[in-house]
Amino acid sequence: MKSIMGVGRLLDRPMVLAGAEEAKKGNPFYNTEGMKAPVQTFEDRHIDPSSVTQALASAARNRGAKIARHTLITGAARKGDMWRLTTDMLAEHVVIAAGSYAYQVGAWFGVKIPLVSCLHHYLVTDTVPEFLGRPELPMMRENSFGGYIRQEQKSGLIGIYEGLACPTVWTMPDAAPWQAENELFDADYDAIGDFHMRAFDRKPILAELGIKRVVCGAITHTSDGGTLVGPSGARNVWLARGSSIGLAGAAVRGKLWPNG
Repeated sequence: MKSIMGVGRLLDRPMVLAGAEEAKKGNPFYNTEGMKAPVQTFEDRHIDPSSVTQALASAARNRGAKIARHTLITGAARKGDMWRLTTDMLAEHVVIAAGSYAYQVGAWFGVKIPLVSCLHHYLVTDTVPEFLGRPELPMMRENSFGGYIRQEQKSGLIGIYEGLACPTVWTMPDAAPWQAENELFDADYDAIGDFHMRAFDRKPILAELGIKRVVCGAITHTSDGGTLVGPSGARNVWLARGSSIGLAGAAVRGKLWPNG
């Protein structure tokens, strides 16, 4: 936790190393027994990814970008100083931000992109009576079970980072099928059961509630967990790939982009 505090200072992010009593004040329904070193942050939020995506798209259009939706590209070839895409588009620069498709898209440009798609679960409970009529509780990230617990409107949400138990899908060289779009998979309750038992121990008010929804989808991971951002090795082809934290990292990837 002290090392995390060091990273926070480096990035100028306000946070404090609090005690269990302080954590209990912020989230009175949380079981803080055995908690030794909670870190409290002050600027983290959770977002609606659809709304944020639309806001980013709107900002891009305001700066002159054109967005072609429902446009399938199945290959690319060099034509002079440009890349010709199979939609008859000509592009001077190409950014590969293709999610689980990045492996086969990179192959069009002779670029091998090392990543795998891992399955990640989260579940949403029925309405939590204790959440009604009070301000939203802070999200808790918990090292003891490798996940997070937060309020989802009037329900509880438990997200699991499955670690070594995490199965992969669409492994190389086959990679993701083109027909897969917003693909969801059947929940594996056996694989995540132990995680949830520990989550319920931390948040007992969720333990006896029904489960309203379980979402199991693919998240891309690189071999070292870092995002691939920057030159790919092919001329004017750039990478913005392998983000295991998804949209939350979009803004900082823009700041880190070569030449601003």
